[in-house]
Amino acid sequence: MTQKMIMLSANGYSVKDATTNQVNEGITMWFYPADTINPKQNAMSMQLDKGSKPIKVSAPLHIADKIKSVPGIYECSTEMRANSTGQGVMKIVDFMFVGDVGSGSGNNDAANANTNTGDTAKTK
Repeated sequence: MTQKMIMLSANGYSVKDATTNQVNEGITMWFYPADTINPKQNAMSMQLDKGSKPIKVSAPLHIADKIKSVPGIYECSTEMRANSTGQGVMKIVDFMFVGDVGSGSGNNDAANANTNTGDTAKTK
């Protein structure tokens, strides 16, 4: 499945394991589905739960050059996978820069993104 998403942030990390001295490096990115920016309430949860949560994605450092603009609109390929407890979660497996978020004019900037570059990046 593919859908447009807003990349909210992208941050590099480098953590050294104290026991093995192995360095774990990568990029953590946060995405938000661009087509669900309308107010909504989660019908399956408490009445206080409203809206949508961003999606956290970790990827290897080599994809950093594929991140063109943050925040920015990206066409994301997603798939359902099981997490460590067997619960189904959506994972972003590939993405391509579509365009800048926009000027903040109040229009649906995600739907009107510009500058399709064709750059893709595989995540892990």
